[in-house]
Amino acid sequence: MPLTNHKFYNLNKNIPEIEHQVGRYLNYKRIIYEIKKYNIKGDILEFGVWQGLSLIIINSIFGKTDRKFIGADSFEGLPENSTIWTKGSFNNTSYNLAFKNIENNFPNKNKFKLIRGWFNQKSTCDNIYSETNNLCLIHFDADLGSSTTHALNIIEPYLKNRRRRRKKRGGVGRILFTSFLMIGVVIQMRFRTLF
Repeated sequence: MPLTNHKFYNLNKNIPEIEHQVGRYLNYKRIIYEIKKYNIKGDILEFGVWQGLSLIIINSIFGKTDRKFIGADSFEGLPENSTIWTKGSFNNTSYNLAFKNIENNFPNKNKFKLIRGWFNQKSTCDNIYSETNNLCLIHFDADLGSSTTHALNIIEPYLKNRRRRRKKRGGVGRILFTSFLMIGVVIQMRFRTLF
């Protein structure tokens, strides 16, 4: 694995925003290293774009690639209250703001597409399916259990597709996920028949 400055991370991890962003960066770097190491084919999909920072970081780690970077978001903030967030949190964004941020910070001009809509809307689902039929990386950053559940419903066909390919080739059909560690447990429980 490439060297990463874990000493810097350990020194600064108690500063909330630094810990959060550096931790994300290190996680993305590890996952993208695995994608490249195993030559995993597919595009990148993010649920919860906000202002585009994660897609920008993931793009910078990938470098020049033929993969498409797809981001889905309402660009209106959260649709409901949760235990820690209030309805409308993260509404300090817009489709245009995120688009310009990404466009201005994709130095290698990789392809990207932003999809505006709620994850429980058929149009959002259809737009995602029309953009790609193969994913290698899915980043869940929806901040709500209900939104993440809707996102999991959207990715189910991608998981089934990977399973079919794996059986057909006798190899490994991988999709790598980023977010909190629990998402992997939820995915395995929800889709256990697919693994």
